[in-house]
Amino acid sequence: MAEWFKARAWKARVPKQYRGFESPSLRHGRDDRRFRLPVTIRKPLMGTPLTSIQIRAAGAADAATIAQFNTLLAQETEARLLEPGQLRRGVEAVLADPARGTYWVAEIGSQIVGQLLITSEWSDWRNGFFWWIQSVYVPQRWRGQGVFQSLYSLVRRLASERAEVCGLRLYVEAGNARAKQTYERIGLARTRYEVYEVDFRRLT
Repeated sequence: MAEWFKARAWKARVPKQYRGFESPSLRHGRDDRRFRLPVTIRKPLMGTPLTSIQIRAAGAADAATIAQFNTLLAQETEARLLEPGQLRRGVEAVLADPARGTYWVAEIGSQIVGQLLITSEWSDWRNGFFWWIQSVYVPQRWRGQGVFQSLYSLVRRLASERAEVCGLRLYVEAGNARAKQTYERIGLARTRYEVYEVDFRRLT
C-alpha cells in the first residue's frame, strides 16, 4: 500500500487471489485484460457508506465511454472541442494494441466513474521505462470519493513491482491548479522540465 494512502487514513483491501497479477500494459506480445481488481475504499467520515471501486484494464467495449471522457476532459481543462472521429480512432488504436498503452477504468456498480491511460517512455539515463499517466478523468459527481486515488494506487503498485520501470510521470495543463494540488498531495513532485513540441496534427 502506498505511503500517501496510509497518511490519509484510507483503507484498501486487496484479496490474495488478485495479488501478483500480470499487467496487460507494456508487456510486449501479451494482452490479457480479463482480470478485475476490487479495491474497497472507506472514508473515515461519520455516516459515509462503504464504496466498492472496481479497477480493470479497459477493453474494446469501453471505447465510447473513454472517448466521451476525453471530450469532457479537453473541454474542462483546455476549452477545446476535439474532433469526434479522430478521437474515437485514437482511443480504439490503444485498445487494439497494448504496445501503445493501456487504459485503466474505475467502476462503481456497472458504471465507469474514472479513467487514466498509461504509456511508456524509455530513459537511457536510467536504463528503464517511465510510465506516463495521461487522459485522467473523473466525472464531476464522482470526484472526492477516492476514484483517482484508487486508479493511481494500482498503477503505482504495478510500476513499483517491475524492475524495468524506473518511475511515473505525467503532464498537466498549465492553468489546472486543482489537478496540480491533487498530484502534489499524493506525492508526485514538480520537475525542472518544460515541454516543447512540434505538433503536426495541431488541435483547434
